[in-house]
Amino acid sequence: MRTSRRIALFAVASFGMLSLTATGCADPEPRTVSLVVEQIFGTTFAAMDRGVEHTNDDNIVVTKDMRTQPGYTELRPELVCVGLDTSRSYLEVLQMTATGGEAAFSYTFEIREVGGIAWTELGQLTTTISQNSSVFMSEPAWTVNSNGLQLLNLIALSDKPQYEVRFTGIATDAPIDSLEVEVHLELKFANFSADCP
Repeated sequence: MRTSRRIALFAVASFGMLSLTATGCADPEPRTVSLVVEQIFGTTFAAMDRGVEHTNDDNIVVTKDMRTQPGYTELRPELVCVGLDTSRSYLEVLQMTATGGEAAFSYTFEIREVGGIAWTELGQLTTTISQNSSVFMSEPAWTVNSNGLQLLNLIALSDKPQYEVRFTGIATDAPIDSLEVEVHLELKFANFSADCP
């Protein structure tokens, strides 16, 4: 069963940082270019019944156009790839009310092109959460989908570097009275594919 009435988006932010390593004239090595974009997605879940999917189907998130990020437009001709830095991307529990103070939770993060039809899973988390806990995407509790990474790469380097996001949360073992989470994604662009995570 899927419901979209019990979830509300509470924050979307995007930050950019770029770095350039230029080499001297006598050095044959080409310059290395990288751009880091951090995106933050916040979600509030109201009362979550055990085993019921809660999504934001009625409030799909559209990310900020990456061309508005400092350095993106300037560096775009040189950028060849983008990767998700799983060691710096994570889900954080900001507020939670549940019997016993912790709960088993499943969370799916999906993306698609703006105006697209099909969703592609970027990552899925299955773990026990508690107030103020954080789970990095590099941890075994997260499964990062290679098809989602490929789609993210295609969109981020396209003529319209912007995408839509859908979240699905499930209280898998017991109800959760209220839950507020943030997902932090760190995207790293580079001009050499070996430099993308």
